[in-house]
Amino acid sequence: MQIHSRLSVCGYERDRTTRAVGLHGGRGRKGIQDASVSVEEEAGRGNPHRYKDIRSRTANVSIQKILSAISRRSYIQVEVLTGRKRNKIIMPWRQLAYLLSYELTGCTLTQIGEVLGRDHTSLLHGIKQIKKLRERDPYVEQIYQELRNEMS
Repeated sequence: MQIHSRLSVCGYERDRTTRAVGLHGGRGRKGIQDASVSVEEEAGRGNPHRYKDIRSRTANVSIQKILSAISRRSYIQVEVLTGRKRNKIIMPWRQLAYLLSYELTGCTLTQIGEVLGRDHTSLLHGIKQIKKLRERDPYVEQIYQELRNEMS
């Protein structure tokens, strides 16, 4: 699929002789592998310094506490906040829960997504959306600050 005549959405090219699909013109993983990476880091068990998490892990806040605080403030039940509906009234509150959970619990997006029944990419998109809304709407920023102060 092409967006523009020279830009393709995916970087895969089909080799017409072997019908194999590969990235970067069929080179496979050549040029991508780096022998300086340890086996633990490659498997995700290591802790390379470049991926250090700088969020606060000292807060004793759970995702359930955040959901109940948002539920009290918005008069929306926790089951609705974690449900599948994408109503325009519910979504900013749900996205606020994503952001506060990410900032205050110290959990990864994947861990938060497991609790809330979402994929980590959905959480990432929601966090971006609520940050944009906070910049545009001072009322949303005020609610965010009040909830954050209540949780801290």
